[in-house]
Amino acid sequence: MLQPSIQGTGHPATTAGKIATTMQQMGVAGLPRNYELFYEAYTGANRDLVSDILNLGGRPAQEALDAIAERHLKHASRRSIVEDAHNTVEKKIEEVMVLLLKERKSLESYNQFLDETSSGIKNRASLTRELLEKVVDVMASATDATISHGQDIASSIADKSAELETLKEKLEEYKK
Repeated sequence: MLQPSIQGTGHPATTAGKIATTMQQMGVAGLPRNYELFYEAYTGANRDLVSDILNLGGRPAQEALDAIAERHLKHASRRSIVEDAHNTVEKKIEEVMVLLLKERKSLESYNQFLDETSSGIKNRASLTRELLEKVVDVMASATDATISHGQDIASSIADKSAELETLKEKLEEYKK
């Protein structure tokens, strides 16, 4: 166990006071998460936790304390799991939005191409078979490219969905 100090009266302080004093003596910031870590160490239930804290010495970095909490306090790692899941979901949503914007631009470009082609055909006095064949070839090529692009986008979105489904399964497992 961590060694609590004795307050000015010569009598042991309250548990909270002992923990706060120990934290202050070690130069640990008075954050609730640090208090919780030191409380767990003070109760002595986890000898490895006590050892890890004592090995830090004076003025430990907050990152080191957080790493110890991550190893020894179950809910601290839960918090990390939830934060990681949140960040992953946020990232995947952003990626899907980028894909959807690309698809939107592609479809707008294709629509503009169709409008221009249609206007060009309407404004022609005479249409020859050769011209119509060229128009059909160009339109077929543009349509194929648009379809291929749409399939690529759909495949990428399916991949993102699968990644989110895997994350969902991990979170379901975590809840058990």
